Amino acid sequence: MLATLEQDHDVAIESAQAMIAQKTSSNETRNKKLGTKVITHMLSKMIFGYLKKWKEVTDMHKAAVQTKVKDKLIKVYNNYMTSYFVAWKTQKEKKKRHAKKKMVMDMESQGDEM
Repeated sequence: MLATLEQDHDVAIESAQAMIAQKTSSNETRNKKLGTKVITHMLSKMIFGYLKKWKEVTDMHKAAVQTKVKDKLIKVYNNYMTSYFVAWKTQKEKKKRHAKKKMVMDMESQGDEM
């Protein structure tokens, strides 16, 4: 009877050890999967953050360049138009002065003839 008890005891111990080994193996596998999932999630957040930051910086740079280009174009256009206006005004003044000189010369020539 003692031998039978020892055999049952050995079977129970082996059964328990096999169950413990199986649980340990499944726990290790589950923990590895969980660790991989956590690392993947962390890397995903880091990459998303980097790409979001890159997009924001690119958008800000694009907006700044467009603003600067628009401002520069407006400034060049205004200078261009101002130069034509100034030239037109100058030409107009020259014509007036020329007409006055001509009138004065005509009066002088008339005064000399008398």
